[in-house]
Amino acid sequence: MKAAPQAGDIYRQEWLLSEAEDMGEVINTAATESAPAASCNGDCLQTHDFTPIEPDVNEFKFYAPGIGVIVAYDVEESDVREELVEYHY
Repeated sequence: MKAAPQAGDIYRQEWLLSEAEDMGEVINTAATESAPAASCNGDCLQTHDFTPIEPDVNEFKFYAPGIGVIVAYDVEESDVREELVEYHY
């Protein structure tokens, strides 16, 4: 991920031709989301993670400043979520 991401940025997360071609797109730099262990109110980074080799795999992730990913879910199944339940500084 870029040091200063902007909405619309697209970047490689992983690259091994035909094996791992993961990509990320910055959707929002001021998103709001919450999980049991952390939340952010207008300061989360939201990404859309995808891979060209598996077009049906699409995920939104929310990164809280100083913590990392707090929520992730499939674009098509937003009711099935991965949520951060605990973290330590």
